[in-house]
Amino acid sequence: MRSKTSCFNSTVCKKDLTRYAPVWLLYALCLILGIIIMYTEARNASDNNHYWFPVYMGECIQFMAAVNLCYGLLTALLLFGDLCNTRMCYGLHALPLRRESWYLTHLAAGLTFSVLPTALMALVSLPLLAGTSIQNAWLISPLWFLASNLQYLCFFGIGVFSMICVGNRFAAIGIYCVVNFGSLLAYFFVDSLYTPMLYGVITPTRLSIALSPVYTLATGSYIEFTGYHEALIQSAYRPDQVRGEFWLTGCEDSWTALAVYAAVGLAFLALGLVLYRKRRLETAGDVVSFPVLRPVFLVLAAVLGSVMAYLMAVLILDVTWLQYLCLVLGLALGWFAARMILERTMRVFRPRNWLGLAAAAAVLGLSLAVVRFDLLQIDERIPQTEDIQSVSIYGSGPGAAFTEEADIETVRRIHSLILEDRLEQSGAYLTDYDAFASQIYDERSTAETYGAQSYEPEILSCRYSSSITLTYELNNGATMERQFFLWADQEEGQLLKTLLSDWDTIFCNSEEASAWGVNLYGLSLNTDRVSEVTVSRVDDKDMDPACTTPEAIEALLEAMKADCQANATAYSALLHEGHFYYTGEFEEEMEYDAASRIDRSISISIWVKGGRDLSEDTQAQSSVTLPESSNEMTCYEINVYPEMTNTIDWLRSYNLFPWTVESETVYVMW
Repeated sequence: MRSKTSCFNSTVCKKDLTRYAPVWLLYALCLILGIIIMYTEARNASDNNHYWFPVYMGECIQFMAAVNLCYGLLTALLLFGDLCNTRMCYGLHALPLRRESWYLTHLAAGLTFSVLPTALMALVSLPLLAGTSIQNAWLISPLWFLASNLQYLCFFGIGVFSMICVGNRFAAIGIYCVVNFGSLLAYFFVDSLYTPMLYGVITPTRLSIALSPVYTLATGSYIEFTGYHEALIQSAYRPDQVRGEFWLTGCEDSWTALAVYAAVGLAFLALGLVLYRKRRLETAGDVVSFPVLRPVFLVLAAVLGSVMAYLMAVLILDVTWLQYLCLVLGLALGWFAARMILERTMRVFRPRNWLGLAAAAAVLGLSLAVVRFDLLQIDERIPQTEDIQSVSIYGSGPGAAFTEEADIETVRRIHSLILEDRLEQSGAYLTDYDAFASQIYDERSTAETYGAQSYEPEILSCRYSSSITLTYELNNGATMERQFFLWADQEEGQLLKTLLSDWDTIFCNSEEASAWGVNLYGLSLNTDRVSEVTVSRVDDKDMDPACTTPEAIEALLEAMKADCQANATAYSALLHEGHFYYTGEFEEEMEYDAASRIDRSISISIWVKGGRDLSEDTQAQSSVTLPESSNEMTCYEINVYPEMTNTIDWLRSYNLFPWTVESETVYVMW
């Protein structure tokens, strides 16, 4: 009769728990101290009504991601540290225990290191949460327990996998950091080296964030709280009569990501078992335990060396060719350092190793050439109209989305003109106009301030620059995003100004109006919902009296519609010419500060009945109209520019505009 094969050894498990008891006991003590601190802060924060303690417990889930990042690695290093010591590795594996038994027993002990302390904290927090002002707040305790252990499972799995792949603790820490932060480091490297060579291209962040567990888990929102502040106001600020609520609605993405990363941790544990069964005992103490991973280690070390050298050069050096030199030197340094570590000798400068370095440098140079000359046609790409579902434009004001074919064609034309008018200086595209935006200039003042020799003549012939972001939503579900600086006084600027001055774009289809769920002004200039209009000027004083009569409101909306038809209402100040000139009470001050004589901070606030708070319903569509009886108010603010002559005439007719308008073209950056 065959003996039963055991995959778990209770003696080894008890040994792990007692041997490293100070670690998990200290962890439990730190968690208990954390509860005490949070509870004390919550009692001091809001008159002992205990609202903030559940909030702190919900936010603590995010903080636990950083804690488990360190704690998961620590437990993996402790439990599997014997694999890094030759004598201990041989001695333990001489015992009559299968490798599966060793591995699974250590895993059970490692999971216990997290379950016991977090269970203790959950039990302590349970009665504290039950006595707070949030309904069913005690449920936050098991949710916190579940989330913390799922996070730990992810990081513990990565830590164990790192220990199996190498025979050195420091190498395991390096692999652990690469898995958790390598995608973010790669993003910064690509964003600083490759992306600047592609005009308007934005380095996508979705993949780099998805491949970084700690970033995603530490920034997600796991619990939402609603109703407390509203109930507190209705109860005349009597906290003893207020009960709020917490929801998981709206946090589904965070919990889904948590489940996915926990599954990833399990996958790493399973892969670690497969590798552990094939691991040779004599590799204990080596940097790499498997020969097939040696080339991977070399490439990673070389790339990491080049990345770090280049990023440091960017911070210290301003000369482009020196930055590229540091890139090559970092590549060589990382390559030969990895060779020395693998071969345990300083004699690595052999012809064979130089050939490997040359191949790595050739691949790097080829990738730079492909991007620099845009052989893949990345920055020249403009999606076809039939492939575009919608396109959004974002700038210095609220975004606007377009779905009509004619509007999409206009955006594509703007995109094409921007690419034609891009400027190149010293072999690179000019994408940083901060020096331009910090000055009020025209062609002559630019030449005097910067010197004509500093920039190409084409730059001096352009007066305005404006930043916009184009986001294409394609029919296949993909998103294409581009960010440009366009010349506002060229054809692309005029097309953009016309597009953003459309009445429906300004007043009906803007992001703010859609989020509020109210079709503000689209129905025959209906003034029934508008309760009053106030005007704010640069001294932050509202003009009194406010306009509340239907005739005044109707006249204002008519004036704004006329300005829309004249293409004068685009939200970006950079698309407008002229400036306002102070008179009257500010005249003496202007004598001492000539620069502050130019300003565009004039706005009209239209207060609409039947508004909706963004925090209550952010999913509402713009076609939703609230009942007339609603007492809520929505404020919609419209900036006034010198070209809005009809609106300015309306302001003057009600003595709300005390300034004069100068026709001189002046560049202003706000």
